[in-house]
Amino acid sequence: MSLLPVSRATEADLPSLLQLTAACIARMRSEGIEQWDEVYPAESHLREDIKAGTLWVLRDGRELIGCMTLDARLDPLWAGIAWKHAAEPIAAVHRLMIAPSHQGRGHARRLMTFAEAEANRNEFRSIRLDSFLQNPTSTALYEKLGYTKAGTAMMRKGEFAGFEKALTLPSDGWPKPQPREFAGRYVTVSPVDLERDMEELYEVSHATAEARELWRYLPWRPFAGPAELRERYREWTAKPDVLAFTVSQMETRRRIGSVSLMNIRPEHGVAEIGFLWFGPIAQRTKANTEANYLLLRHCFEELRYRRMEWKCHADNERSHRAALRFGYRYEGTFRQHMVIKGRNRDTDWLAMLDHEWPRVRVELERALYSADSERW
Repeated sequence: MSLLPVSRATEADLPSLLQLTAACIARMRSEGIEQWDEVYPAESHLREDIKAGTLWVLRDGRELIGCMTLDARLDPLWAGIAWKHAAEPIAAVHRLMIAPSHQGRGHARRLMTFAEAEANRNEFRSIRLDSFLQNPTSTALYEKLGYTKAGTAMMRKGEFAGFEKALTLPSDGWPKPQPREFAGRYVTVSPVDLERDMEELYEVSHATAEARELWRYLPWRPFAGPAELRERYREWTAKPDVLAFTVSQMETRRRIGSVSLMNIRPEHGVAEIGFLWFGPIAQRTKANTEANYLLLRHCFEELRYRRMEWKCHADNERSHRAALRFGYRYEGTFRQHMVIKGRNRDTDWLAMLDHEWPRVRVELERALYSADSERW
């Protein structure tokens, strides 16, 4: 799931950019969307943007598959829109295009998240853009990425919606996650119920030698019974930076494992998904993937967190591989990080950032909901 490269366009890219523009106009016309034509966007616009260094291109190998312009030029026709974020400087995105043969793969998200990162790097306070009201696909994209509709403006081809998004970090931190249930297609992720969940959680994690093996790399050892497990979870859930969840199969409601949001630091917009385990019945199924997806989506899209972390015992290769599969990036190993069960523990650190999430989300949703197999 490596990121496709984004780079500044050069004069050598012009023929490919003209082909891309023509293909996008033809696709929109075939769908009854009269947004662009031979007048706009024209070759002169592309040349001006290349000369200004504001035109960015997305490549898949040697193929140019997308582009956008990121600059500080605010369209005069936007003047009548009641923008909320007036603090300057303000960045603007224009002429976002993805080759029709590559649409639906998260490439537009990739360009937009790159635009936000580049605007942040250059200390812009917000981003503005417009979307043709007859083009619901682009409107839905911007809304999913957290852009807010500020109003509409009449342009040559009709009515456009103006969207904006603040880029400055909140001075008072981010919201703290609250106990709530998350429902997917395969699992539900619900706050741990100390009275109702422990019997089944104990059974699924202790019934066989294979089940008890799941505790090998976790801080806790196997328990003598549900009561002991309950007391440890009581201590765990009492921590102020922990939210513990029970994962249940959607169809049967059977409890199959547990996961926690932990090391929650709302002042920084950071949390960790950890203390995660599943009984043998759920291993090598989509349960683990979807539980992580639901929590990542909540933290990145609803709470707008900046960073999500995953840490595992350096010897736990299965956990490390799972994190990479879910889209986390390995950042290093903390040697002799902790003493667990009387032994030194080296800890692998992995993380995912907010601008990486849109691309990861596409990959996770494809793996979860597009494949025929129930295993991933």
